[in-house]
Amino acid sequence: ACIVLHQAASFVLVRPPVQRPSTLALAEPSKPTEVAEVAQDGSWAGKLQQRVMSASLALFLTGAPLLAPGPSHGAVGDFGGLPPSSAPNTGLRGKKGNLAAPSESGLGLFVDKDGPSLLRLAIPDPDVGPREVAVNLELVKLRLEQVGFSGKAPIWAAASADATRAEATLAKYKADFVEKAAAPQRARVASALDQVTAALPALKEATKAQNYEATVKAQTEAAEALAQARELLAMNAPKGPLTFKVDEDYAKLPRLEGRAKVRLTFKRGQVVDVVVDGFHAPVSSGAFVAQAKAGAFNELPVQYNEELILGMGPPTLNRDLEVPMELFYRGDAQPTYDVTQDDDGRGSDTQVLPFQAYGALGMSHPDEETTGKGAKFFFVKYDQGLLPPGRNTLDGAYTCFGYAVSGTDQAIKALKPGDTIEKVTILSGFENLKNGELKEQKKEDIALGWKKFREASEIDEDDAEAHEHPQWTRGRGGHYHARQVVGISVLKLE
Repeated sequence: ACIVLHQAASFVLVRPPVQRPSTLALAEPSKPTEVAEVAQDGSWAGKLQQRVMSASLALFLTGAPLLAPGPSHGAVGDFGGLPPSSAPNTGLRGKKGNLAAPSESGLGLFVDKDGPSLLRLAIPDPDVGPREVAVNLELVKLRLEQVGFSGKAPIWAAASADATRAEATLAKYKADFVEKAAAPQRARVASALDQVTAALPALKEATKAQNYEATVKAQTEAAEALAQARELLAMNAPKGPLTFKVDEDYAKLPRLEGRAKVRLTFKRGQVVDVVVDGFHAPVSSGAFVAQAKAGAFNELPVQYNEELILGMGPPTLNRDLEVPMELFYRGDAQPTYDVTQDDDGRGSDTQVLPFQAYGALGMSHPDEETTGKGAKFFFVKYDQGLLPPGRNTLDGAYTCFGYAVSGTDQAIKALKPGDTIEKVTILSGFENLKNGELKEQKKEDIALGWKKFREASEIDEDDAEAHEHPQWTRGRGGHYHARQVVGISVLKLE
């Protein structure tokens, strides 16, 4: 513990700051050496590092437990799946029956860096049973990926125990799961649970045989089938898919009550499928799906592809559509709007949807503001060495509203500035969109808009200042930025 906390403190203080997604790719990051020099003198940074080292040493000497029961809302995974008042304090079971609290970055001691897994864990469960099955299934893969599996019999035994617990819990609650489903959905819930039941024996056999490929295959099949059943239960809950009422200031904006899957097809052939989560970010997800349906992302270019961020250009339609910052903290009953984590004094809290997976989907907004325009979005190219799990410079500063579930390795890495989206397809979930009637964009209007933008981009700054060119605007710091113009709509690119 001493070594880990010391290294974490050194890393946070020495690493260069992560560039905000709304800044241009041309902005130069600060040099790491400049930050390191500050930490070595008598500044606050140096004192903070000393305090962290002292605290970590005290932890090491006192033998404080690293695993402990979580608060009442922690239950079997504090991922926004259960309201704080209804979740029992039953944590994750260890080998000796002890309880292990869900961590800030995953389950127990394991960091969850997989988008599909984070989405599955974030499904709101009305009861503990489905959540407990899900957690045990996710633990199987997390153990093997992060501890290693080759020749490690105890790890395989623990994974086998996870699978056995998942099977026993499902058998105990299965009839109840089906009974609680809405009548029109009971057949689908039962079918999905039958798929889980069928996959579990294969999962147990694969763990006993220490066959990694077969284990991952069976685990994924079981986890995805269970997620389908849990999502059906959540969508047909007595009070509806949302366990809260959207802030009245944003109630008239597009919102997604549930989830949607959207496919982005790029002109060079790359395909990225994303799932946006309206359970925890209904306004951000609603704006994204509404803009996708209206055609605002057609012909949309990649604006920049940096070390950590792939930023898309501004949408070509409805650029005045306001999208407020939307943060759903673990343990909360509803999202918090239009205030950053730091400004809200919640720096130690974590998000249900963290920027903790390659392909995490975020909503941009200008610096010093908390409301974006038009649903301008970006992807995070997650690197644990640069974005520590649990808390990083993006969580709480931007809205994470979904994850890429396919195409993350090939497509996102291969995309370059200037690559454009050829078409956007809403694969599922469009029926969950409310207030989503936005004007559809004609293809010729899109082409005209980008032509005018490129013309504006070629104007010299000095010339713009001298002639107060209408397609340039002065931004913070006195710099001029090109403006995209389509009809009478204008959006600054910052």
